[in-house]
Amino acid sequence: MHTQSKNLYAVLGVAPDADAATLTSAYQQAIRLNSDISDEREKAARLAQIDDAYALLSNPIRRGVYDASLASGGARQIEAGLSHAPSHHPTPPVAKRSFGDDEGLLAKIDPGKVKLWRKAIMLALVILLPLFYLYRHANVMRMQGEWQQSLDKAEQQDAQQSRERSAEIREIGQLQMRRAEINDRLQYLGKIDAANSTVNEAMEYDKLTEEKRTLEIRLEQLQKKYAPKY
Repeated sequence: MHTQSKNLYAVLGVAPDADAATLTSAYQQAIRLNSDISDEREKAARLAQIDDAYALLSNPIRRGVYDASLASGGARQIEAGLSHAPSHHPTPPVAKRSFGDDEGLLAKIDPGKVKLWRKAIMLALVILLPLFYLYRHANVMRMQGEWQQSLDKAEQQDAQQSRERSAEIREIGQLQMRRAEINDRLQYLGKIDAANSTVNEAMEYDKLTEEKRTLEIRLEQLQKKYAPKY
């Protein structure tokens, strides 16, 4: 039975502070060198050591635990717990293995934690999705309210302008009628002989003349405003 004689860094031939790129490069180099071993049993055992070392050291969490155990003298227990099972992939990999390709790591995932995470995600979706739709609905309702307010305001302005236009058109008719009345009265007063006219009639004539002048100014303004535009 093969026993672990080196720590995992020594198995890969790297320093304890080696980064991820250095680990990967050393792992691939170790695989290539291992392929030169002629004894198949030794080759398989050595390949299992290399695989186990890389699988542990390439995982930041497991590597941290291992580094702490090196400092406390408990690294041998972790190393002894590695399977060192013969590898089914004697040829060197062309790239760093992903988490999903490492059956050893997948086997160490706690199913209970996976279920817990799934429940947490589902609970978050159950809570957040209704809130999201409520927010969107509230935003749509707010926009609809603002649009309706703008529409109501425009309608009120149109109604006010329509009322003002109707009132001014009626005013034009009233001014025209009043002008005709004033003309008739002035024509009557103008026929009275100055010697026979009274003071009141003379004052009335002057008053009507001034009223007619003011009336015609206003009437001219309104007629220009509502004159047909060709």
